[in-house]
Formats: sequence, structure tokens, C-alpha cells
Amino acid sequence: MVERRSCSVKWILKTALSWYVLVLQGCGYRVGDLRPLLPAEIHTIAIPLFSNDTVEVGIETVVTEAFREHIGRLSSLRVVSHKARADAVLDGRIVAVSVRPVSFDHEFKAVEYEARITVSLALRSTGNDVILWRVDRLEDSQCFMATSDVLVVSDNRNEAYLKIARKISEHAVSRMVAGF
Repeated sequence: MVERRSCSVKWILKTALSWYVLVLQGCGYRVGDLRPLLPAEIHTIAIPLFSNDTVEVGIETVVTEAFREHIGRLSSLRVVSHKARADAVLDGRIVAVSVRPVSFDHEFKAVEYEARITVSLALRSTGNDVILWRVDRLEDSQCFMATSDVLVVSDNRNEAYLKIARKISEHAVSRMVAGF
């Protein structure tokens, strides 16, 4: 019975994927047709420490490092440490950070929280100081578990912040480089 269920799930997934591809092709969606948004002369990028408009100490370091790591893995751009050596500079600002309870136990104690980070970004050319790309209020969230141990909750929250920072950097870089 387990084998049969596994096969039917695989069949459903394959069918759903096939329909998804057909619908996207019918709409004219083509990944290969995308033209990069960045000018061809942009090869190096500096990412200074993002500013932090919130009371969450250190969140700017977490988010900035996520961007540096993500862009550093791209073959088309190289992260440099000094603005003077960069073709472009990515400036970021942490606009908001929030944590709110989303699940409660039978005693109405929070057992799960949702962390949310909002950033604003601007990529500008160092040659002529023209803004090449900008986004205001890009945000993402991540849930994390609560316990009675304050240190565990703090670790869980920090891990959620890291996951959010990585998701925001992936989303922003996709939009910046490929127009998604």
C-alpha cells in the first residue's frame, strides 16, 4: 500500500509540473529571453555595512553578510571591500524588524513566533553616481519555535533572522540582476 501511495504522489507531482510548464509556455514566459538589468560594465560591487533604523542590535551585520555571501557566489559579479575599486555600490537600510507570536499552547503561552525583516536597497554606479536599481520595503519572514529557555529562544530567533536575510538577498539579487 505504501508503494502504491508513493507512485500516485509521484504521478500527481509529474502531472502538476507538466501543467505548470505548459501554462507558463502558453503565457509566453521564457527564462532564456531575460536581459540582465545591470549594464555590461558592472563587474565589481561594494557592499558597505547596511544602516539600521531599528532597535535590533547587530541585524545590519547579519543582512549585509548575507548579501555579500550571495553576490560573492555569482560568476558575473565580484564583491570588493572598497568603494573606490567598485563599479557599483549596493547601499542597504534595515527599515523594520518585528517579532510576533503566532501559535499558543492551551495556557495561552506563545509556542511559535514569526520574525520579519524589511529592507530598502539602492544600487548605484560609482562612475556617475546614477541609481541603477532600487527597491523600497522588501521584506520576508520566518517562523521559529519558543521554549521556556530564553537562550534557546534567542538562538532560534537569530537563526530565523539569518534565514530571512538569506531569502531577502536571494530575492533582491534575482530582481537586481535578472529582473525577476
